[in-house]
Amino acid sequence: MVYIPQKELNCGSSSDDNASTDDTAANDNTVVTQENRNPLVLPSGCLSSTVLKLSCKGIQAKKYYSFDLSNRMISGDTINKVEVYPNDDTVTGTQATYDKQSFKVLLAGGESITNVGILFIITTLSGEVLKFTCVLPIRPEGVLQVGLGANYVMGGQGPSGKGALNLDIGTVDTLLPGQNATADIIHDEDGKGTINLGIPQGAAGANGKDGTNGQDGKSYINDGTVDLNIKSLQLGDIQTIDISDVPDGRIFIDRKNNQLVIKQNNQWVPLNNMSNFELETTYKNNTGTFPINFAPVKLVGSAGAVSGATGLTAGYLSPDTTKGLPTPTTMLIRVDFKISSTDTTDSDYYILGYEGSFNIRINPGKKTVSFYNAQTKSYSIDYSKLTINLHDDKFHTAYFILNNGYKGYTCFAIDGVYFNRELPTGNLYLTNLRVRGNKNNTVTANALTIKNLGISSKLPSLLNNQMVPTDFTEFEGYYTLINNALENKQLEQGILLKPYSNLDSLNTIIPIYMNDSSNNMAAFDEDGLCKGTGLMTTALALDTFTFECYFKYNSIYDNTATSSRRSIIGKFGLFSIGIAANSNSKFTYKDYASDTETTLIDDIQKDRWHTLAISCKNNIASIFVDGVKKGNVAFNFSWNYIFFRGLGYKDYVPLENTIVIKNISMIVGQAKYYNDYDLSLTP
Repeated sequence: MVYIPQKELNCGSSSDDNASTDDTAANDNTVVTQENRNPLVLPSGCLSSTVLKLSCKGIQAKKYYSFDLSNRMISGDTINKVEVYPNDDTVTGTQATYDKQSFKVLLAGGESITNVGILFIITTLSGEVLKFTCVLPIRPEGVLQVGLGANYVMGGQGPSGKGALNLDIGTVDTLLPGQNATADIIHDEDGKGTINLGIPQGAAGANGKDGTNGQDGKSYINDGTVDLNIKSLQLGDIQTIDISDVPDGRIFIDRKNNQLVIKQNNQWVPLNNMSNFELETTYKNNTGTFPINFAPVKLVGSAGAVSGATGLTAGYLSPDTTKGLPTPTTMLIRVDFKISSTDTTDSDYYILGYEGSFNIRINPGKKTVSFYNAQTKSYSIDYSKLTINLHDDKFHTAYFILNNGYKGYTCFAIDGVYFNRELPTGNLYLTNLRVRGNKNNTVTANALTIKNLGISSKLPSLLNNQMVPTDFTEFEGYYTLINNALENKQLEQGILLKPYSNLDSLNTIIPIYMNDSSNNMAAFDEDGLCKGTGLMTTALALDTFTFECYFKYNSIYDNTATSSRRSIIGKFGLFSIGIAANSNSKFTYKDYASDTETTLIDDIQKDRWHTLAISCKNNIASIFVDGVKKGNVAFNFSWNYIFFRGLGYKDYVPLENTIVIKNISMIVGQAKYYNDYDLSLTP
């Protein structure tokens, strides 16, 4: 916490502003007040006599505040950095996010009734630095009236208000139902008051009706070895916060009903209505892993495959590659399917899965959905008992979820209803992915129609009976399968990564954890890999591929990191892409075998996110930075033991935050339209 003196903040308030509950400003000041939850629009011109006043926040509450700086910034300029400095050490400003000329910040804390001055320092992409201060009133969420004809502020020790007694809360005792509430006020020799409260319990309600018995399933109890994500649990009461301030998936306390609730779809959902498995999907499996997506460029049909106006009605599909392309250990594969309403065939139709490994099948005659391991049926359930009607001549959605990063489970669902979880899948290869059958299980023509295949590194919620999205915007691989549309439509967007890819997706890329020194350990923050190095252990010798990642250099370390090559990706003895050794800004490709170094950018910009993309065809790689091609180089290396943020186990810049890398993606094949990269999509 950086403490900024009140005089330096110059909030435009009187000198005793922090000692008064009077919310009015000095008469010679112009007051700009934020209304409700609308953004505070900063006026143009000099702010020396302007009070920028935020809407009040409760004591110890957390609240997002938005600001619009369009009146104070050059047209076309954008915000690049936001710094927040409250002059009260109990108040914090975190989670600053910005979009063009506006930003949002989460303000939290405050232990007493006061007006807190907050200094904001904004750095723009053009290099301008804007400073302004705001007044944040800290006020209690309400008052509790307890006898003696006076109001008592709960939890406050603020300055005296007119006609109010100021008391500390002493003891709070729980009384039996029916007893009268009590309030005992005690004053010490200095006149300080304390109130001791007695609050009766509510009467017990009548027992509710017994619910219907569900089908027995496989249970799971956390044995204490799983590191649950404690960041999702907030010590807050929903009666004192605004639900719109809370991100989805956060758990809070509902004191009124004495239970825990989770925010989903802008509602408080009681946790006792969720399965145990749903709760444990908020786990923390970030053991130092990256998201990575292996998406085939296109699919090919088997002999006799038919793709028409409704989708694939005969044959089956597989990826158009002979490479041993690994399936990430955390991955969602989704497909929409339809069977005829009159079909009563007693046969297990293969919907989706892997040749020689796990797959989902459906039997319209027996009305069962089954899980197979290769050709062996491991599990079967009557889908009519899952309240699913698959005989309505409509398309339905099947999920195949790989989640080996967490307890090694695979999951299967139809229309958001989960029906099975099993053991680890082991090493699966996308080369073996099959849709609508495989060579050992062919499905009769027109008995099963398949469309809309999606492949994503982002998993859905595992809440049972969840809503299934109708679009595929969050899928890195999307194939409509209609009228031979078997190519990945997402490549039409260029080769930019999906910005929502998160840090704890899977462990195809392994962090390096050395034991000899803490400086050698891989470290991650909310942005990505910020210290140490990571490693890809995939034995892929590819002559045609597309690779991409985000990276950011910190200019603070220019004077201390120049002796080392600040590499984003590479391997000692083969190649490296990054800032050259003994340089602060020269961004190069270095080929160690030929001892040549190709300059890509003379002066790489620091303190902002960039994209690095390598699009290789026939061992000639085009290297892009922020969508602009910077050069062509020969590239003929296996991806096995390729390092990120370094060149080897110990060949990296040890200083934390010197380079940060996140969101790695890779496709087997050359990305379409890479010559027409959309610059507006860069981060």
